[in-house]
Amino acid sequence: MFTPPSRDPRRRARIITSEIIAVGIMIIAAMWVMVGASIMAAREAAMDRTRSEGRNLAIAFAGEVTNILDDVAGAMEIIAQRIRAERSQFDIHDWAREIPLLSSATIQAAIIGPDGKLVSTTLDLAPQPLDLSDREHIRVHLDGRFPGIFIGKPVVGRVSRKTTINLTRRVDADDGSFLGIIMFALSPANLTALHMQIDLGVHGTLTLVGLDHVIRARFTAESPDGLSSIGHTIPSDMVPSSVPRTARGRSSRPAPSITSRGSLTIAESRTTPCSSSSGWISAKRSGRLVRTP
Repeated sequence: MFTPPSRDPRRRARIITSEIIAVGIMIIAAMWVMVGASIMAAREAAMDRTRSEGRNLAIAFAGEVTNILDDVAGAMEIIAQRIRAERSQFDIHDWAREIPLLSSATIQAAIIGPDGKLVSTTLDLAPQPLDLSDREHIRVHLDGRFPGIFIGKPVVGRVSRKTTINLTRRVDADDGSFLGIIMFALSPANLTALHMQIDLGVHGTLTLVGLDHVIRARFTAESPDGLSSIGHTIPSDMVPSSVPRTARGRSSRPAPSITSRGSLTIAESRTTPCSSSSGWISAKRSGRLVRTP
């Protein structure tokens, strides 16, 4: 009768031990895969919420800025008609009592002559004829080649002594003669109240950026006045190549459209960027930039 050879107990124990270890490693690996998948799913859900919050905040910010630009464009049209009617003796200080010129964001409205010198301002009944022809937002209108409203870079006003975003428009008579330039100086701090109504977080920001990549306003928890990094240029690789139409803020009133030079962008970070004539809206959190559709 055939009897199979007996096995070495120690070898058998090693085999069993190896099998147990292999099964244990497989179970642990499977558990880590499940944990990783759960973490990724939670992360994507958090990013989706951030994108949605960013889009909603950007849309709200875009609405506020667009309303302000609409008000400015409408007021500029009223002033332009008054300038054409008067042809001389421009007194915007007096007109401000009759015309709703100033929105909550406006620090001053002014009229600059064809020579680039200050003629009238809402801040002073009899201002000195300051030469403003060196300012970009004034100089751009002097040769008559720039149409519409120009949105300048932030500067410290020579009359207001405050940091402002200046919107300017050239006014010509019916015969084509150059009558002057209308200027509205807007306070970055008063462009929005959203940053006071929501929690941006420690590292969150709400930013208004020009298509020239220059920051017009940037709100953070530590800088609610909108002056954080104002005037700085952001890297070009942060600006999307395409602009969503919903981000545009052309005036809905029968006034000159706001042109692409000097136009604006909105950014919210939790972090988000919209524009006046063209721009972009996006959401960013933890350093990741997500372009909205």
